[in-house]
Amino acid sequence: MLKKLNLICAIFSLLILCGCDKQGDKSSAVMKTNYYKLPIDEQNRLIAESKSQNLNSDEEGITPSIGEEATNGWTEEQSKEVHRIAETDTAEPNQCAKGVANILIEMGFATEAIRGHARDWDDRLANSPGWKKVSCQPGTCPPGAVLQYEDDSPQGTNGRGAQYGHVEIVTVVNGERSYCSDKCRSNSGGSVAHNFNRGGAWIYEGEI
Repeated sequence: MLKKLNLICAIFSLLILCGCDKQGDKSSAVMKTNYYKLPIDEQNRLIAESKSQNLNSDEEGITPSIGEEATNGWTEEQSKEVHRIAETDTAEPNQCAKGVANILIEMGFATEAIRGHARDWDDRLANSPGWKKVSCQPGTCPPGAVLQYEDDSPQGTNGRGAQYGHVEIVTVVNGERSYCSDKCRSNSGGSVAHNFNRGGAWIYEGEI
């Protein structure tokens, strides 16, 4: 009788542990999904918190998706490199696609095959190894995300963006968010910001 009671207790304990593991996985998934939708200040707070706790996803079984090199979020040094290239690049005003291509190629995230009008970059990125489309908005996409905006259809005449679309890279330096192409700007979307929902955001998950 005592043996049976001990066996029942052991099974009950095992079921509780399994339930805890599943709950932990669920919390991890929620954190992974929602992190990049948070304001940048909140993202930075979580980064600092994760460092102080010295979380290790492989050893602890926790995947917070936060940190300087968290899933596809570029480090500040990489963001600074984008600014450096944009400041010295040969891309002229209104040559956003050339500017972004030059940055990605110099940093090792793309090849010459990426070049083309901004309105075509959704196809270019879809066919470029390592790039993945994600769901986020310009104000919350992680550093390093490439934002693509379609042209006005039927094509308008309000600047080159209306004819060719727009593309840019998200950076965060000293807590300040910028959008870089032929140069770095504090506002996103150029003249076709309203077309982001017909374009989208892409992040790099491949090897450099």
